[in-house]
Amino acid sequence: WAHAFSRLARQLRGAAPNGAPYWQRTPLVTDDFVDLAEGYFTERELKRAVDTNFLDAGMGLFDTKGKAGWQMQRVGTPTGSSFEDAKLKWAEVLAALDHGTVVFNSFGAHESRLSQLCLGAVQAFGLPANLNLYATKAGMQLSAPPHTDKQDVIIVQCQGAKHWRVFAPPEPALKPHVDPFQRGKASDRLLLEELGDPVWEGTVGPGQILYVPAGYPHTTSTADAVTGDPSVHLTLNVDTHIWALTYDYARRAALKRAGTEDELQVGGLPLGDFLSIQDTLPLGFLAPSDGAPGSDEADAAARDLLVAGLCERMRHLEPTKYGESASEAMAKDLCLEEVAERLQEHHRAVLDVQRRMYLDGALELTATPHGVSIFRVKSYLDELEATMRVLVRWAAGVDVLGPGGAAGADGAQAPTSKAGKGKVK
Repeated sequence: WAHAFSRLARQLRGAAPNGAPYWQRTPLVTDDFVDLAEGYFTERELKRAVDTNFLDAGMGLFDTKGKAGWQMQRVGTPTGSSFEDAKLKWAEVLAALDHGTVVFNSFGAHESRLSQLCLGAVQAFGLPANLNLYATKAGMQLSAPPHTDKQDVIIVQCQGAKHWRVFAPPEPALKPHVDPFQRGKASDRLLLEELGDPVWEGTVGPGQILYVPAGYPHTTSTADAVTGDPSVHLTLNVDTHIWALTYDYARRAALKRAGTEDELQVGGLPLGDFLSIQDTLPLGFLAPSDGAPGSDEADAAARDLLVAGLCERMRHLEPTKYGESASEAMAKDLCLEEVAERLQEHHRAVLDVQRRMYLDGALELTATPHGVSIFRVKSYLDELEATMRVLVRWAAGVDVLGPGGAAGADGAQAPTSKAGKGKVK
């Protein structure tokens, strides 16, 4: 998987036929990895996991009248206090599949084969990654209504097929108080009438891989499935927005630490400007190629690029405030070099935890009671959330940090492992 995702990363760094970049701007579908992806994790492996592990699952629900967005409902009901009584049953999963897509969120750390895939992704992309599994029976006219996600997602279709329609994001200013990365979810509705023609439409078959940029609305169906097999796909979430590895977080952290009021209404920006400030920082596979990866030379080149990119964006978005400022003056006044270095440290800390978590899952290094994976995974999730709290406190100007620091008020989010709070396809 590390080799396959390294090839995919090179494709995503390149330009699409229309000249736009693929990464965070253009969907991409490929069948270059069919031999690896087809059948990698099917309904049979999912049943085994449900039968032997203690897992959570959710089922996607949506209002057919279009008055609300995509929501999740827990699958299964514990019937007693014993392990067998309380665990999710395969019969409950099958019953839920009659009504909608069943989702296993943060599943990558719980199954050995999926941990191997996640470990390869973290190695290849050099960015935080999470994995969900989605199962949908054949013949569903609408398996997911139009919605957006906060993650850049890489769909690995393991079994069956699913038809996708991917759209350009709507202008954020149309709903400035709704997160553009959470459109069509919870109380927000996103109708097809609000979107133009799809920028990509097609059926993703067994072994194919589809990349969908964060914030790009999409809707899915299994109505045209010809084999009758259920659709089982893995969604690899590249989590740069979740883990504060964006220019917008760098901007807000710099302003907060400098004691400067943040006057920019990001939700009201034109689409192109909104996407630009949400771009991933030059980290991982997006870092410049100067020096060996992880070397002082490479880190310095990445910091320089980060500071230059942040200054350029801030001058463009607030010309009356920063338009005449030279990059050197902005960097000094806002301590941008310090911000860049701190975000590099945060990036390394998150990747370190994820590598250990996925290696542990891939090799099943930690023995757990009854073989239940949550006992192994929870300590890593706690460590990840503590890492995020430390960054949030630093951004708020609290430099002497402890693991119990509470999140600040700057909107940074810690990840969740709850099945009812993820994405649905």
